[in-house]
Amino acid sequence: MNEPSPLLQRCFSEVLDESPRLLGRCLEAMIQALIGPQQRSGDVLVADGSSAAWSGLMHHRTAWVKAFPARLREAFERGDDGADSGTIPLQSDSALLALVDEADYNEQIEFKRMLQQLQPLVEHELAALDARMSSLVGLATVHADRNPLRPSVMARELYRLMQGSEPDREVRTRWLRQLAVPLGAELRQLYADVALRLQQADVQEAGYRVRLVSDPTGPRVPDTPDDSRYGLTTEWFDLPGADPAPAPVDASDAPFTQADLALSRSPVDPEVYHRFLAEPAATPAPPLTGDYHRAVERAWSELQSALAAYRHDEAALLAQRRQHAHLPAVDRPSRQVSTESPLMHSVWGEFANPHVRSQTLLALKRQARRQDQPMGLDVVRLLVNQVARDPLLLAPVREAVIALEPALLKLAVADPRYFGQVDHPARRLIESVAQRSFRFNDEFATDFQSFMRPVAQGFTSLLERPEVAPADFAQVLSALQAGWALLDAREHEQRERSLQAARHAEERQNLADAVVRELSQRPDIDHAPAFLVEFLYGPWALVIASAALDSPGVPDPHGYRKVVTELIWSIRRDLTLRMPARLFEVLPGMLQTLRHGLARLEQDEAAFQPFFETLMRLHEPVLRLRRARVRRTLGEVAPPDYPVLTDVLPPASAEQRQPRPAEQPWLAPAELAATGFEDTQAMEPAPADPVPTTAPVTMPVTAAPLASATAKTAADVARLVEGEWFDLLSGGEWLRAQLVWASVRGTLYMFISRGGRSHSMTRRTCDRLLRERQLRPVGRREVVLEALQAVAREPAASDRDAWVPAEVADSLERP
Repeated sequence: MNEPSPLLQRCFSEVLDESPRLLGRCLEAMIQALIGPQQRSGDVLVADGSSAAWSGLMHHRTAWVKAFPARLREAFERGDDGADSGTIPLQSDSALLALVDEADYNEQIEFKRMLQQLQPLVEHELAALDARMSSLVGLATVHADRNPLRPSVMARELYRLMQGSEPDREVRTRWLRQLAVPLGAELRQLYADVALRLQQADVQEAGYRVRLVSDPTGPRVPDTPDDSRYGLTTEWFDLPGADPAPAPVDASDAPFTQADLALSRSPVDPEVYHRFLAEPAATPAPPLTGDYHRAVERAWSELQSALAAYRHDEAALLAQRRQHAHLPAVDRPSRQVSTESPLMHSVWGEFANPHVRSQTLLALKRQARRQDQPMGLDVVRLLVNQVARDPLLLAPVREAVIALEPALLKLAVADPRYFGQVDHPARRLIESVAQRSFRFNDEFATDFQSFMRPVAQGFTSLLERPEVAPADFAQVLSALQAGWALLDAREHEQRERSLQAARHAEERQNLADAVVRELSQRPDIDHAPAFLVEFLYGPWALVIASAALDSPGVPDPHGYRKVVTELIWSIRRDLTLRMPARLFEVLPGMLQTLRHGLARLEQDEAAFQPFFETLMRLHEPVLRLRRARVRRTLGEVAPPDYPVLTDVLPPASAEQRQPRPAEQPWLAPAELAATGFEDTQAMEPAPADPVPTTAPVTMPVTAAPLASATAKTAADVARLVEGEWFDLLSGGEWLRAQLVWASVRGTLYMFISRGGRSHSMTRRTCDRLLRERQLRPVGRREVVLEALQAVAREPAASDRDAWVPAEVADSLERP
């Protein structure tokens, strides 16, 4: 295998760093799925099988989490083709099958079935990653089998761990049946993160061409069995075995005349430009005729008259821009602009005049000699106009694209179809500015104006050049990205602190849930009363988990597990009254260990006082005996006794002893501040039930009442995906925030707004804010690609608004 590129190495490193947490969450979900049947089943055999499966996962989990990164590293370095010598290949040869152990064969069937179930769960994110990864490894077309992170590699290495750790095939088979869904959820997020990293590094998608569609609700891709999972509505892939791409249609056969191409606003059907972009660049273009040149001269003459009559009114434009400035940013109507709109002269100089921009267009059409050149110029204008109508972009961003049109037009003379190239510097410049602008929701905010200032300067530098080349656009993009990188570096440290606190809390909670399950299997837990089970399953499980994370590899840090045995024994009156000396010996150290451990939670001691008071009342009968013996020895009069529980507390019920995973990760006070939860706690609805006095009370325990949500809210909740942008009302101010982290169970979310400021909230709060329109999904998409798609639906020479997908229109709906 050739030496991987530095970027590919960084991707590997990030995947390896994340893989222990990824596998831990996956195994946790499998354990929960396996515990469920055991709890519900009345069949002893099923219950025993499920018990062996989930207890086996718990037993092997720590070792697998440690070994998994090394396994993946070997697979990445090996760069094999996916052949798995550790498993038996499935063959149709009956002679070979006769030599294969039936149980082994069935297990292989389960593994293949698991892969088949896994594939559709990740197909959308995997398609984007396959395209960029193929480009990164130097391939011109997409080859899914060359993606080193493909699902089969990840699943195979985990399967090998299972084979090497568990000799019981039935247990392994149960694991495989539970693996696809949790592994698919984890890989889906992993693939989205890696694809985003490659996109940010300007790795382009390999092996596809832009294909505009006339019906965005129609089939996504050519209906072939081999390429269906790679489909996007505007592209096809040249895959081995797939149907060939449609043959290009000669645009000269379309019903238009060359004179139609001479105008500044072409009346030609956009479908013609659709076919034009789909043609190979080497397609011969017919020469332009005298009719074309006479028509372009007439258009030039008319434009000169319009140019002479034009009067620019900067004050009126400024008043129009500020007409709705008093409204909240999210409630302002989108300001309409197009290639015909005048712009601010103070920003764009002479190119603020729409007739000057049209003059550049017609001047280039006057110079054209081949039919593809005016068609390429028209494509640029059509696409600029579509981007200018995109409702997701703030008006100044759309105006900047309009102002840049003359520079974009100059490129089309030499390369008429350049906008069909996803990696062209001009297209990348527009897309990068648009994607960066999604961070902002207020065109009058200081931070947005700071963002637009270098954009305008870079665009102006291109407009001032008499001739431009793709390298000039690449240079402007590099300068902008360098400035953005400096800004991002300032926010990165704060953002990482917030994410680290959230991930640590989630890891601790997952471990605490595992501790609870272990405690529930102890024989002596059957004798524990409800208040003690509540304490052990709540704060003390967190104490054990916290100590385990701080002291990896130590069997029982600080003796927090050992003290559980002493604690349960100490409240059994039938034992302690017979062995009072042992209680007197154990009690001081036990209480010290309990208070020392609870101090790790940084809670007010008063929160646990009811627990210690109840514990003392249970110990009082034995302590009373000792005090009476001392008084008799000294001949003293007995003082009033400490209140004692006259009745022995009954053991907790089976329902109370049942282990249940926490609804959301518990956060310590310092973690609440680091994750920004303190800012949103005031938004938390009151919990339906009071929080037990012995449980940590920093965060309310809440549920997610999705059943009562409206269909609109339910659709918005489905968009709570990492990487998505939202408008969030916080402290009376509308902020543009990105969802950067969600807990495994989807009960806690963290958003990051400008300056790296974090905002964490529970699922219940998210639901309520979505219902009340205080949290609004914004949407995210490839702006240029959407413009290309919209061109195919645009009626000829129309001023109508561009088609907007229903999902986007939904996200822009006003209350």
